[in-house]
Amino acid sequence: MPKKAELKAVEPQEVMVLDASFDDLDTGLEDVTKEDMAIPMLKVLQALSPQVNKRDGDYVDGAEAGAILNSVTSSVYDGEEGITVVPCSYRKAYVEWAPRESGQGLIKEHTDRSVLDMCVRDDKGKYLLDSGNYIEETAYFYVLILDTNGASSQAVIPMKGSQLTKARKWITTMKMQTRMNSAGKRVPAPMFFNKYQLTTTHQQNDMGNWFGWGVGLNGPLSNDDMPILEEAIAFQKAVSSNDVKVQQEEHDAPASVPFEEDDIL
Repeated sequence: MPKKAELKAVEPQEVMVLDASFDDLDTGLEDVTKEDMAIPMLKVLQALSPQVNKRDGDYVDGAEAGAILNSVTSSVYDGEEGITVVPCSYRKAYVEWAPRESGQGLIKEHTDRSVLDMCVRDDKGKYLLDSGNYIEETAYFYVLILDTNGASSQAVIPMKGSQLTKARKWITTMKMQTRMNSAGKRVPAPMFFNKYQLTTTHQQNDMGNWFGWGVGLNGPLSNDDMPILEEAIAFQKAVSSNDVKVQQEEHDAPASVPFEEDDIL
């Protein structure tokens, strides 16, 4: 697993306090839109991921197969220890990619599963259109990452290929959770009512081996977690309003891990 960087002690410094004359200053970010921002993706690194190759331009210090990578900050998380997240929203998409060798990357994101009816399956279980493009069924989980110091940050977790099985199990676990309402009646809990621990696990089948997600229920939010709950609700509303843009990256396509047997319909 990735080596943890040694931290040098630094003298605490006072944070600058601005007086009232600065209250009405612009931030310089007034013209920023969702198209200018990229919500981080959390990825499980594989043996052939460019981030683990020291001779690759995308190499990330400390990255190795089985680690979890934040695509924007390049933070690397130990896959065995994992990360704690609060899921806030979920959606399914059918992403069309051009063949890797064409260099065209993302073609279109479809929302209707019927696009799969236009495809044939190859011997690896991938959906192929007549054009030669791939369709990747992708489950997106929008989450808050909870740091050990109590801070939180937004991210999206795409699951495709062999990880669709994990996505279905995670959704099923969420659907099973309940809470007590103000009338004392037990009702279905929203997905952001609970925390989950995400780790990585080694998987294999006849087509190869890889690292995938492991998902474990970590228990409900506590009364002290009200700021996290409020942030989760705001994030959920932003996703539902289409105010959160996922920046697909060309090197994400196509899925670099094999399909499992139960993912081939």
